[in-house]
Formats: sequence, C-alpha cells, structure tokens
Amino acid sequence: MTRFALAVAALVLVCGVVTADHTDTVFERLQLGKLTALREEVKDLAETLTPVETGDQYKDLRAVIHSHSYLSHDSRGTLEEMVAAAHASGTDVVMLTDHRSQEQDVLTEGFSGMHDGVLFFPGSEARGLLIYTPTSIDIDAPTTLQDLIDLVESKGGTTFLSHIEGHQDFDLTGVTGMEIYNLHAAAYEAPGIFQVITPRSAQDVARLMILVQAFQTYPREALAAIAFRPDLYLRRFDEMTQKYPLTGVAAPDSHSNTGIVLKAAEDGKVRVEELLGDEIAVLDAAAVPFPGVVRPDAQPGDVLFKLQLDPYDASMGHVGTFVLAKDLTPQEFLAGLRAGRCYVAFDWIANPEGFRFTAVKDDRPVAIMGQETACAPGLALEAALPAEAVVRLYRNGEQCGEITGRRATWPISQPGVYRVEAYVQLVGELRPWILSNPIYVR
Repeated sequence: MTRFALAVAALVLVCGVVTADHTDTVFERLQLGKLTALREEVKDLAETLTPVETGDQYKDLRAVIHSHSYLSHDSRGTLEEMVAAAHASGTDVVMLTDHRSQEQDVLTEGFSGMHDGVLFFPGSEARGLLIYTPTSIDIDAPTTLQDLIDLVESKGGTTFLSHIEGHQDFDLTGVTGMEIYNLHAAAYEAPGIFQVITPRSAQDVARLMILVQAFQTYPREALAAIAFRPDLYLRRFDEMTQKYPLTGVAAPDSHSNTGIVLKAAEDGKVRVEELLGDEIAVLDAAAVPFPGVVRPDAQPGDVLFKLQLDPYDASMGHVGTFVLAKDLTPQEFLAGLRAGRCYVAFDWIANPEGFRFTAVKDDRPVAIMGQETACAPGLALEAALPAEAVVRLYRNGEQCGEITGRRATWPISQPGVYRVEAYVQLVGELRPWILSNPIYVR
C-alpha cells in the first residue's frame, strides 16, 4: 500500500468514518495454528460441494472489478502477470481501474478484449468512481460528481461508487452500482497491520513476526484474516437500493504493491521501503527485528528481506463478482452486470458457482437477482447454494430471516428490497461467503 493510501487510511480512521478496529482479531486469526486449521477446514468444505440445479442457461462468470496495472502510478503490473493471476484464481473477466495520467488515456489505452481466455475492460478510478466508457471523456471537466455520472451515462458507459468510506454524498442518480466490499477498506479497519511495519514496541515486534510467518506460510488465508462483514458498505448499499436498483460488486483493489523490502544502507543502516521503492524508515541494524537478516558482507542496495502481502493471484483470488451471463462476451457480460444479475463471493472459502437467489410464485421462478416482481399471494424467495451455510435474509437493510442449509425458502407478504448473505463456520467463527444482489418486491 502506498504512503498516500496509508495517509488516507489514517484520515478515515481519525474522522470516524470507519469506526471498527479489528486489529486484535486479525492478529488472533494470523496465528499459525489457526491458519493451519483454517486451511484444513476449507479443504474439508470443498469436498462437500455439490452442483446446484439452477434451471437456467446462465454461466457464472467470475469477474475482478477494480484492478490496477502499470498504467497507474501505484502499480507495475503487466498484462502477462494479470493473465496468469486470472488463471490461478479462476477469473474470466478483469475490469481495470487505472488512475488517470497526462501520458495515456487509461479509458481507451488500457488492456482490452480477450487475452488467453480472459476478457479485459479498460477503465479508470477517479473522483470516487470506477468509470468505464466506450469512448474517451475528460473526467475532470464536469463540475460535480453527478455531472460526471451523467456524462458517462450519456456515452453508454458504466459507473460504480468506490471507496464508500470516503464518500459524503449519496444523493446521486444514474449510478450503475457500487462496491459492497473493498479489500483496502477492510485493511483500514485493522490499522495495527501498518503500524507493525516499523515497530516501536515489543508488541509491535511480536506482531510483525506473526505477520511475516503467516504471509510466508499461508498467504491466501493470511490475506483473508482482514475480511469481515462490510457493515458500512452494506448499509449504504441498502439505503441506496431503496431509491433505485443498483448493482453491488466486490473490489479486490488489486495493485500488487503492498509489502516491505529491507535493503542494506550506508554506515550499517537498513533502509525500509515499500515494494515500489518509497522509503518508509531507516533503522539501525540492531533494531531490525529479523534475526540473521543483516549480513556483514551486504553492500548498500542489497535486498536483505522482502515480503509481499498482495500479489495479484492473492488479491484477485480473495473475492470476486460472479455475473450470470449466457456467454463470455463483452455484450453478455455487461448486460448481466448492469442488470444486477450477479453476486459477490469470498471464494477463497469455497467455489460458489451455482448459487441462485430467486423469487418464485406457485413453484415457478418469476424473478432473479436484479429484477423486480409484484408482491402477491404465494410469493416466496429462495436461495440455493452448493454447500451448507447460514443464510440470512435482509429486507430494506434489516435482517428478517435465517436458515441453515443448502436451500432456504421464505414466504413473502410485504414489498421491499430483499437480498441474502451466506456464512460458513470456520475455526469457530462465522465468515462471510456470499453476498447477493437484491430482488425488488414491489
């Protein structure tokens, strides 16, 4: 994570926008014994998966929405690296969100089209939005955020509200959707992770050793240690979907830039850098908490230690947006995404493919995620999953039901915006697995 991102995280926490501090729980989760047990339980869960008879012709296309390449100032990612990570994480679609620059038009010059079976869309993260347009626009020209949204919509483009913790104005129209989970925002809720990179106490040193051991031994499970139910994001989503339909998406916010590098420096010092080379601190060799790292024969500039927390395959594999589409084509994919025919899944836990949340009347499907249906006698909402889970039903943001199993059915007698969340028990706690998009009962 860049120094700028850390400053933003601190500002967010000071302003009280993100009030949770999960640091203690995260370091408890990072204990090697816990991670070993977690990997075994996830392996056992995978053996219980059974196909869901969906009754439709949709494919569950896994998408990574919000990812940065070398076109962003804070990433060095290449097409080859991103394609390899997509293959490793089972990703079908990558929607880029590069930061705009004076040198290149990231809206039109980013990776696009099909590359070795992975469909890419160029896009930009700007002014609190993820922006995708078929033609170039001047992102900075519109005076207000609403004007920018209207401009993108007029060009046939797509916009998603991003980094909800930093937004103040939610009285907006015309937005395609919004993030209901962001990996970096999740990291902000465990500020102790960043604190231990330059330890100032015995506890910091101990926690740094826990962090290093965890990510070196169980990188996927360690990254997932920061994932909790995204309360703020879901609350905002529930508020906005009561105004008009929106598509909820996951944001791995993949940069492949977060970690630390220790390099030998002059006069026996050790320079601590971010992965992209920015200096974090200069330490006396005796203050380096890793035994044996400082070598007497090291020359200034030699790398003594390196730890990366977010390689592309880890961040991309952490969470995905699964879009129901008939084929892997730009038109079919975007149609499903814009319609809200999708769900978010932390599929490091288990493959969620086949999950469906539908409305049925007299045992006949009448609506799926993203669609509307009339409130009438005999209407019910059903969730089907490939593994047993605790399935919670929400109406207008309030929980109104809970069933444990592979299928859950609730009779519906009043209008509202309904969605479900699915949780699985892992190492003694419920962890979020699936977050559906809503069905609108009118």
